[in-house]
Amino acid sequence: MTERIFISDLDGTLLQPDATLSDYSKEKILEILDKGIHFTVATARSVTSTKEILGDIPFKLPIICANGGSIYNYDPHELLHVEYIPKYLVSDIIHEMKSRNDSAFVSSLEDGQEKVHYDNLHNYAMNWFYEDRVKAQDKRLSKIEDIRFRAVETVTTITFMNRKHHLEKTKKHFIKKYKNQIKLNFFENKYSPGWHWLSIHSAQSSKGNAIQKLKEFTGLEKAHVTVFGDEMNDLSMFEIAEHPVAVGNALQKVKNKAKEVIDHNHQNAVVDYVLNSIK
Repeated sequence: MTERIFISDLDGTLLQPDATLSDYSKEKILEILDKGIHFTVATARSVTSTKEILGDIPFKLPIICANGGSIYNYDPHELLHVEYIPKYLVSDIIHEMKSRNDSAFVSSLEDGQEKVHYDNLHNYAMNWFYEDRVKAQDKRLSKIEDIRFRAVETVTTITFMNRKHHLEKTKKHFIKKYKNQIKLNFFENKYSPGWHWLSIHSAQSSKGNAIQKLKEFTGLEKAHVTVFGDEMNDLSMFEIAEHPVAVGNALQKVKNKAKEVIDHNHQNAVVDYVLNSIK
C-alpha cells in the first residue's frame, strides 16, 4: 500500500482565526501521530514562531518554515536545509530600500540562530509586528543602527510591511528588476487588517520545492501527498501534491486549484479530514 503524507499550512488553515491551535486540533494531531500517520506543517512562519504555537507536539516528520526557505527536524531541533538569498541581491535590495526611504525586517541565520534585524519602525505595521514579537519574548529581534551594514551572507527573508498600494509598487519594481532571481510573496496580514506584507526569499524557496526535499530526506519519495491551504503561497504545494485540499475560508483562486474544499479553519476541518481519511 502506498504511504501517505498529510501537510498543512498554519495560518488560516490549521490554526484558529486568532492564530492559536485549538485544544481540539492539538488532541487530534496527537491522535494522528500516535496512529503512525505522516503529518506535518508547511508555513510562512519562522521555526521560532511555529514552535511558540505548536508547542510540544511530537512531530516525526520535519516541518517546513519560511515559505519553504528552511526545513527543520522538530524535536530534537535540527536545521536540515536552508535557502539563502544571494548576498549580492541582499545588498542591492537593502540599499535600494534605503534610497526609497523605506524599511524592512531582515531575517538571517547566524551561527545556527535566527535573527530578525531592523533599524527603523516607520509605520503601524512594523510596530505591530515588533510589539507582537516583544510580547512573545522573541529573542530573535536585533536592533541595529543601519541595516545596510549588517552581514548579508546568511539572509533568508526580507520583509516589507506597509499599505497595499505602496507595496504593490514595490512588488512591480522588484519583479521588473530581479525577474526570476528572487521569490516574492504578497499578502494581507490576517491579524492586522488593512496592512500588507511583501516578503522576499531565494528564488528556490517555495513550499512545493521544500515538500520534494522533505520526501527525499525521509525516504518517502513515492508517498501520496495531501496538502491543505488557503493563500496564494500554498499554490506551489497544490501543484506538486496528489491531492490538494482548500479550507472553506480559502481565497477563491486557491479553491479553484483544489481537488476538494472542506470546512473553515475555525471548524478544525484539517484534523477531522485527516482522521476521516485514515479510517
